Amino acid sequence: MQITLYAFMSKILSSDEFEKYDDQLNNILNRFHTAIFKIINIAMEIDPKNTYIAWVRDKIILVSKVDKEAIIKRVHEKFWFYKEEIINRNTDFFHKAEFSKFIKDDENKSFMYSFVNMIRKKINELNDEQKDVIWDYLQTILGTVIEYKKLILDYKLSES
Repeated sequence: MQITLYAFMSKILSSDEFEKYDDQLNNILNRFHTAIFKIINIAMEIDPKNTYIAWVRDKIILVSKVDKEAIIKRVHEKFWFYKEEIINRNTDFFHKAEFSKFIKDDENKSFMYSFVNMIRKKINELNDEQKDVIWDYLQTILGTVIEYKKLILDYKLSES
């Protein structure tokens, strides 16, 4: 049986240390999920007929109830990989980035390709204010990813 990092931390830390760890984790996850849902809400406003967006929202809610870290665990390396584009608000990144290397070959594969293609099409339709709001949320997510990587001891100062 494989033990999760969360369960492991609960065993090796004192109760006070674990409480602090748990509080930090919950704070990070709350900010991460809030930004994710705000981007999903914007996507629903941009493309209200796209039923996949509501499906993703509902799936994130369900998965997060089972494992509160599930979503950040699945995406944190992707955000880290594209940190420079997010920091610099590089809109070309949406058109030129090769997302396929990050899309798992599972039941969500076709949806993920549809979602990426929707973003690529719709990003040019947004005005500057809308783009700024999305970049702000993406930068918030990146910030929470950095905090998460530090918390789980997966942050190397030598990485660029």
